[in-house]
Amino acid sequence: VGQLAFATTAERLKEFFQSQGVEGSLAVRLLTDAKTGRSRGIAFVECETAEALYGCVACHHTHLDGRRLNVEASAGGGKQSKKAKLAEGRAKQAAHVDESVDRVIAEFVDAGKISSSEIDDGVRRLLSRRSARVANLALTEYRRRAELSENLRRVGLRASRSFQRSGEASTGARIIS
Repeated sequence: VGQLAFATTAERLKEFFQSQGVEGSLAVRLLTDAKTGRSRGIAFVECETAEALYGCVACHHTHLDGRRLNVEASAGGGKQSKKAKLAEGRAKQAAHVDESVDRVIAEFVDAGKISSSEIDDGVRRLLSRRSARVANLALTEYRRRAELSENLRRVGLRASRSFQRSGEASTGARIIS
């Protein structure tokens, strides 16, 4: 985990991941400067399960203590080996996030909360930059606002019709008088 605020503690980072839905035991090792003992803004998090690992990696580019985190699976080995392992890990991470987002979208479509025509490639790309949990929250908020907009439109139509009728009545009254 990179880009941590210097004030972020190992316990705070562990609590953050747990608040994001990461389950299981997490061991956090915060790197510190040997001379000053201050945080270097980098930590290693060991996960008990693959699901916990994916949960942590899904927090990539989320915010903690005012900083945007870089969360990646680490790899050992030489420089080229490390690059290849990281590229493979990123591809797996992207596939996992895409699969999770597709599952969330399918749940909303199957439940009749949204139409598949409402989700285009731009929306999918936007949602795939976040975790499934955030995608779920975003779609819920989208649905809430769509319902509100529809209700306001209906009320506006009724008010408009009512206004037209009252206008006709007052016009008629003027003609008679």
